[in-house]
Amino acid sequence: MVTRGQRRGRSCPHPRSTVGLKFTEQKGVFNHETFYIADFYLPKPYKLWIEIDGAYHDTPKQKKYDKIKDFYLTYTLKFRVLRLTNEKAESITIDELKKLLSSYIRKKSPT
Repeated sequence: MVTRGQRRGRSCPHPRSTVGLKFTEQKGVFNHETFYIADFYLPKPYKLWIEIDGAYHDTPKQKKYDKIKDFYLTYTLKFRVLRLTNEKAESITIDELKKLLSSYIRKKSPT
């Protein structure tokens, strides 16, 4: 199911022209029995995995699942994970997005 924030992300000007970076939508990785899909992904050298979370992600069961997923992505695959609420994704300005992405891109991957 696509959230309003995801739709907004897709309807924005292309990220390359907006922030100078080329994103991929719906990037998938397989973890033994689970297939994880990013809403947006910025490949190497950044390895930034972006999730746009709807209200469902506020449930205890989904929070636990997201925590496990983020741990796997961060410590096993060395991705940086950025989660935005649907509301934030809908309201963020281009300047705020540039600043946020810049801060995540500068972060070092966990060792």
